Amino acid sequence: MNLLTEQNAIDMGFVFREKYTHDEYLTNRYQKGFLTLEFTYRGKQLLSVELTIEEVICRKVSLEEMQGIMPFFNKTSFDQL
Repeated sequence: MNLLTEQNAIDMGFVFREKYTHDEYLTNRYQKGFLTLEFTYRGKQLLSVELTIEEVICRKVSLEEMQGIMPFFNKTSFDQL
């Protein structure tokens, strides 16, 4: 699996919003619309990339769109929330 980088996020249109430290960690936050990506580092080592979907969006969806996003949702255990 390829690791998502901050440059990948920028290339996809995400905009840097803020950086903050907590204990020995540094987190850089990027946003694009209702999507937020957080890149968390310990020193120079990237530990995690987290995606937050901040709004509930109701809109018509096509079969192709659903087929495109289902691989992501199939990897996420929403049933256990």
